[in-house]
Amino acid sequence: MPEIEIEINTDTGEMETEIKGVAGPSCEKTAEAIKQTFGRPTRDEKTRDYVRRVTPVGKTVKTG
Repeated sequence: MPEIEIEINTDTGEMETEIKGVAGPSCEKTAEAIKQTFGRPTRDEKTRDYVRRVTPVGKTVKTG
C-alpha cells in the first residue's frame, strides 16, 4: 500500500518527504503534486521503490 511521509522541521522550515510503494512515472507525478502543494523538499533523491519494476495487472514476468 502506498504511503507518503512528510516531515517539517518547525525550527528551520526544512521539509523532507518520502514516497513509499509508488514506482516510476507515478512516483514522479506524486512527487510533483507534493512539491506544488508544500514546496520543494530539502533533499530530492530516488529510492528503491522508484526504480522497482512495475508489472501491469494480469501480466506475468519470468526472470532467470
